[in-house]
Amino acid sequence: MTCGRGGHRLLALGALIALAGCGSTKTATSVGHARTAPELRVGQSAVLSGETAGEALKVTLLAFSPNLSGGPNDHPEFDMQYVQADLRLTNVGSVVYRGAPRESVTVYTNEGTKSRRALLSEGPCADVFAREVEIAPGASAQGCVPVQIAVVASATRLRFAVGRWDGRAAAGAAEWSLARRR
Repeated sequence: MTCGRGGHRLLALGALIALAGCGSTKTATSVGHARTAPELRVGQSAVLSGETAGEALKVTLLAFSPNLSGGPNDHPEFDMQYVQADLRLTNVGSVVYRGAPRESVTVYTNEGTKSRRALLSEGPCADVFAREVEIAPGASAQGCVPVQIAVVASATRLRFAVGRWDGRAAAGAAEWSLARRR
């Protein structure tokens, strides 16, 4: 197989190029801590393709708070704390977007752990936005998504994967750095 000029290079190099798809720059999507694109900063947006044809979502991480308290009846799991992501979702596709933002958000920590889902009954993150949104083409929805992380951990990045909580088979995903600027 020859990829442009220099097809007579060493056999080992040729095999590597063939395996890499002749210099393709497309990054494979994988689960876990592998990064699929450059990390964004809070306030920046990413346009993600959806799971069905015509589905496209512009996701903006408006703010992230490492401290969130629920109502008097809301209690995180043992050794866990609530954190919140304020998001704006804009449908830039041609079909109605339906999803559950709480299933799309994963927060990673400095301890190498992932967040757990949370639903609050009271407070700023208790609205329906985290549970379900339906957004017509050209329209936006904005709200808060609560998750739980370990009390001893600090949030380092947030991943939004269209359609899946764990990122498996997600049509599109983006990551935001949560590192504090000095």
